[in-house]
Amino acid sequence: MRAGRTWRVFRLYVKQLYSKWFLGIFAAYFVAMAALIAAGRGPAAYAAVTTSLAVLTLSLIFITVPSSMAIYKSEVDFALAAPVDPLEIYLLKAVALALPYLFLFAAYTAPLLRPDPYGLAVYAAALLFNTAFFALTATAASLAPLRLKIAYGISAGVAAALLLARPELSPLYGLVEPSPIYVAYSGALAAAAFLAAPRRILADIATNAYGVLGLPGEPAIRRSPSVVYGVRIGPTPWRAVWATSVNASFRYRLNTPQGGFVALRRVNVFRIVLPMSAGGAAAYYIAAYFIHEPDILLTYTLMSFYMLSLYSFSSAGFTLALERLWLSVVSEPAAYFKLRMRARAVVVAMALAPWAAAYALESSFFPPAIYLAPAVASAALTLPAASWLASGYSKIPQVRELGLTAAPFKVTLRNALIGALAIAFFAVLATPFGLAVAASRLVVLAPVFYLAADVAAAILLALSALFFYLTAVSPKASAVWDRFVNYLSENGYV
Repeated sequence: MRAGRTWRVFRLYVKQLYSKWFLGIFAAYFVAMAALIAAGRGPAAYAAVTTSLAVLTLSLIFITVPSSMAIYKSEVDFALAAPVDPLEIYLLKAVALALPYLFLFAAYTAPLLRPDPYGLAVYAAALLFNTAFFALTATAASLAPLRLKIAYGISAGVAAALLLARPELSPLYGLVEPSPIYVAYSGALAAAAFLAAPRRILADIATNAYGVLGLPGEPAIRRSPSVVYGVRIGPTPWRAVWATSVNASFRYRLNTPQGGFVALRRVNVFRIVLPMSAGGAAAYYIAAYFIHEPDILLTYTLMSFYMLSLYSFSSAGFTLALERLWLSVVSEPAAYFKLRMRARAVVVAMALAPWAAAYALESSFFPPAIYLAPAVASAALTLPAASWLASGYSKIPQVRELGLTAAPFKVTLRNALIGALAIAFFAVLATPFGLAVAASRLVVLAPVFYLAADVAAAILLALSALFFYLTAVSPKASAVWDRFVNYLSENGYV
């Protein structure tokens, strides 16, 4: 691809993914953070930087790996259909996605550098390779099947999480303490991420997108009843909503001697979500059990709650894109949404139950953890409605033909505000935990802080139950959901 065309394609992806205002404020924020870190250089600054860098990188992974770089309808029809190597298009998208990682890594680590030409060169190489690794991993995950998507996400997540547990084992540590070893380490990871690019899927989509992404015809369905099958809906509105809530449809790739195609299958979400949640909670508890440093255990526990909440919020919100208004809300939209919120609350509660149990068990050696169990319960009551309302307000594009969105999800100031409010909400839910930690550190005031933690947990549970009642049970919820449907229609939902 010629340089001029390359620049135009890259510029197009940047404009599609980010608004100008968001990029400007994003850059200004990280410049301010860089100045703040530079003013407070010292041993304590290094510890704070590694912790902050790990947490923010994990947050970016949770945001970018699942959905941000998924292909969309207009891209299939135009960009990938152009007489250009699809791998070049793929790499340009990865470069566009790399901008937040580049801003983040540079803002938090560049102020710690010493004015040494050799050190600057080593740092620049480590910065380039680390950015490439995380961006390429997220881009590869967007096109990969579910199992590989999880593998990509885990590889990036482990690389970032090591910065919390064993910083010297993380490739990101090469940005804090630059050395040729970390350059080679991060370079090898970047090369592996490049080699893991789904070239075959890219080639298939570029040459036969509708044949690859489209569902098999009716005769193929009859020949392969195990591939595509229906779900018994039930005779009542509640049973219909429940059946469609717990039996999710997903597309997956099948390879045959005649070529690859995408099949549609309905699977009970509990068969996927519960084993993943239980396995993650068990792994978390085992790791926490072997952490003997109080400060590290505190950070590990709190970050687990934030990551769990953030992932649950984003995953629950994305399901709005799969809704079909013409099918769901033809007669009584408010009644449908209230039933849907009740069903979603049950699903979320069952999915998060293993984590509540893990926090309760952790309290045997870290007592403040018990207060995260009611926080998880509050999340189960509020996330179903709050995530959909937030997704609707952020204008998440609807998934339509071929299981693709009509347009990419654009990161704007509005979306950044929603993300900030979500993080603030999770911080409020963790308030009883913070009070319990203060009680464990300030023995003299422990009774006061524990009483405050109990009261705060009870109030938050009561407010969460009230929110659930107002959005899923109360007659007053009709006004909220009627307006919500109108808003979705104005944003192109059908």
